[in-house]
Amino acid sequence: MHCTYFLILTSSIIFTTMAASKLTKEMSSIATSNTQFGFDLFRFCGREQPNQNLFMSPFSISTALALTHLGARGDTAKEMKKVLHWSSDEEIARGFSGYLPLLKQSDGAGYVLVGAQRVYVSKILSVNPDFNKAATQQFSSDAQEADFRGNPDVERVNINKWVGDQTRGKVQDLLPSGSITPDTAMVLIQATYFKGKWMHQFDPRLTQKAEFYAPGGTLMVDMMRKEREFRYHHNEELKCAAVELPYMNNTGGDYGHDLSMLVLLPDARDGLNDLEAQLSHDSLDKIMKSLRSVKVNLQLPRFSMESSFELKKPLSSLGMPTAFSDKADFTGIANDLFISEVFHKDVIDVNEEGSEAAAATAVHAVVEVNEEGSEAAAATGVVMMMRSMPIIRPFVADHPFLFFIADKRAVVDLNEEGSEAAAATGVVRARRSVPIIVLCIADHPFLFFITDKRADMVLFMGRLFKPSSGATSRDEL
Repeated sequence: MHCTYFLILTSSIIFTTMAASKLTKEMSSIATSNTQFGFDLFRFCGREQPNQNLFMSPFSISTALALTHLGARGDTAKEMKKVLHWSSDEEIARGFSGYLPLLKQSDGAGYVLVGAQRVYVSKILSVNPDFNKAATQQFSSDAQEADFRGNPDVERVNINKWVGDQTRGKVQDLLPSGSITPDTAMVLIQATYFKGKWMHQFDPRLTQKAEFYAPGGTLMVDMMRKEREFRYHHNEELKCAAVELPYMNNTGGDYGHDLSMLVLLPDARDGLNDLEAQLSHDSLDKIMKSLRSVKVNLQLPRFSMESSFELKKPLSSLGMPTAFSDKADFTGIANDLFISEVFHKDVIDVNEEGSEAAAATAVHAVVEVNEEGSEAAAATGVVMMMRSMPIIRPFVADHPFLFFIADKRAVVDLNEEGSEAAAATGVVRARRSVPIIVLCIADHPFLFFITDKRADMVLFMGRLFKPSSGATSRDEL
């Protein structure tokens, strides 16, 4: 039995602005596809885990699958394109080859965003040289020969170590014990790592215990507080509020940032499932374009999160079952290959200072969140096997996520000197008025997204039903 594993790791520092990098229509197209695929997969996994925290990196998963798609042919390729919302091979090639170079490490960026792709190939597998060439040119992926036949568990440990190194130690043990066997043929990896400080950090001295209305009961959580101007919008159609929290970088200005977290807070305490069901790329894009600067009294819980997934069932159900069957056609890589499992693991940490997130796709992702900021990591891997052999199904998902914090009510005050009204015209005048302050208290389940605004690429997305009790402290970020 031969297994091919696809793992994707992303880790790099982004410091260029979109002005310095040309946004092509193909980059924009794969960003749109990534978001819609992310919502499809997120909803499916959410239904499988009702009222539970969920965090994943659609970017890590889609990149891992795009690398795998290089070798797909026939119905296998058609199904993958449909599920991932891709229109053509040219779009995939130009889109990823244009965006991935933005994920490159550099000091002094103000944040770290890195990505890495690697293919581990069995010593006994003959790989199409065109695949190796395309993987390098389009995905900046390197190849590593592995002795899966002679030392499968040693190679598993080596792969997990590489994933851990790319995600600064956030994603551990992406491939579980027993997932690599002497019959493994290939492992494709994608890993992503992000660490950023809030442009407007929370004062940890203002963090206090507060109630959070979770399904099944009320929890006491560490609630961070900040009052200042944020970009905000209330959407009447979706019945939610949106607040954008920018991350610091060196471009200067409040809104010259490269990355941000968007929090979507339902108006109703039990409104998250309805909101989740209605979201799409178009509705999210409409919200982003409607954001306006307004003074907000923001209260957001500090939290950490970790998620693991086995994605064979979700991806098959969404419309690409052939890739996991004996009818799979990956002859662009090698003969008789099929995917046995996709592992994904994510982790995120959000605190007063910022966020840290990591994801690995094998397919795999992790999240932690607290007041100092957030930290997230994700990794994704795809396992492929020879048709004649049984499929291995191990799966773990821990990677960075995206967050949404929404505003619930607005407070407007007129001062004590009085007001003047003209009834005939319906005009109300006040000599002096107190500025409008929007009160946005994330004290019930909400959605969040971390987005690279240079290309509108959703890197992480998540939902918070129950904040963790042991969030990372400011000193630990």
